[in-house]
Amino acid sequence: MVEFVFGESQDNAMADRTEVPEGTHKMRVSSAFEKQSKSGNPMWELELYHEDANAYWPIRDYVVFSPKAAWKTKPQLRALGYDVPGDNSGFTFRGDAAQCIGKWVEVDVKHEDYEDKTYAKADRMRSTDFSAKDLAEEEQIPL
Repeated sequence: MVEFVFGESQDNAMADRTEVPEGTHKMRVSSAFEKQSKSGNPMWELELYHEDANAYWPIRDYVVFSPKAAWKTKPQLRALGYDVPGDNSGFTFRGDAAQCIGKWVEVDVKHEDYEDKTYAKADRMRSTDFSAKDLAEEEQIPL
C-alpha cells in the first residue's frame, strides 16, 4: 500500500511548467523503454528533460528500427553515443534502451498543434559535450 500526501507546492510547481520553446536545447534522457511501433517495428521511447527541468514539461522522442526510418534513426543513435556509420552502408545494431538513460543530447525542438493544444516535439537530435556538472546543484535533473 502507498500513502502519499500531495502538497499545494507540488501541484503549483507542475502547473508552472510550460512546453519547451522552439529552438535548440540541451536535454537529458531520463527514461528509455523498448516498445513496438504501430507498424510492428522495434523502437525505443525516450523521455527527454530540458536542462531547466523545473520550467518545462519533458518531451518524448522515438528511435524506430526500420529501413524507412534509417534517415532519422542513425543520427539519433550517433547522438546517443553509438558508433554508427554515416554513409548508406549496411550494419547490424545491437543496443539496449536503458544505456541511453542519463545521456545528454542537443535537440532541435519544434511545436506541433494537436486537438487545439500546442506540444513540443523533438525534431533532430545531436550529440553534445554538455553534462550535469555544467548545471548548478539546484538545477540537477532527477532520474
